[in-house]
Amino acid sequence: MAEYNWKQFAADDVTEMRGHLLKYPVEVERRGKVKPIPGCETFPDVGGNICGTFFAIQENLTI
Repeated sequence: MAEYNWKQFAADDVTEMRGHLLKYPVEVERRGKVKPIPGCETFPDVGGNICGTFFAIQENLTI
């Protein structure tokens, strides 16, 4: 159900969603590497990266 809903959400044609459960669009390899599903590197509605990015935040920002 979640995968079907994701395909409907990510499709070019806009249709009414019948549910809110969506599969998170990632694949996890045997060794634990996480990557976006093929052809979907960003979220279709807002454009953010599926896997995000690493950003080092300085500790003194919270002091």
